Amino acid sequence: MNKKAIYIITGVACLGFLVINLTTERKREIAPIRAADDLTPVTPAPQINNASAPTAINPDMTAEAAIDSHTSLKNTDASQQLPPITTPSYLPVIAKNPISASQFQGDLTDHQAYLDFHKQQQTQLEQRFVIAAQQKITNLESLLEKGRQKGLPQRQLQVAIDKIAALKDMQAKLKSKDTN
Repeated sequence: MNKKAIYIITGVACLGFLVINLTTERKREIAPIRAADDLTPVTPAPQINNASAPTAINPDMTAEAAIDSHTSLKNTDASQQLPPITTPSYLPVIAKNPISASQFQGDLTDHQAYLDFHKQQQTQLEQRFVIAAQQKITNLESLLEKGRQKGLPQRQLQVAIDKIAALKDMQAKLKSKDTN
């Protein structure tokens, strides 16, 4: 698209937005809060005689009375039925396998030692990739053979072939880098 078409589309969209906002009905504004002496006074809550019987909230009942009726029920029933909260005797680990990351133990001002440590970590990562890639290649090759036996389309088989080729290529590069 050229710039002229983009400007036209943008202008039409803006006009449409403006028309929609101008034609829709305005929302009512919130009424201001009245002065405190205009408010209705709250009546005191009646006393509850029977705390063991559940009480329904009456529409004429004040908020304080409703809260008092329910909290008195909760306080008497809960303390009698629930055992005290204790700490668990066993806390499960969050991670399945704890990961122990090797950290640099040398002097942080020694830049060369830190670079050597980083290079060693990178080499270990590449070696683990070579091992894991071999397992993945054998798994993908077995799946590719099953796909050929089931008669999957060549397009789907080609995806697996490309993945296997990429893994073998990266594995060969890392092996040759390791031997040098």
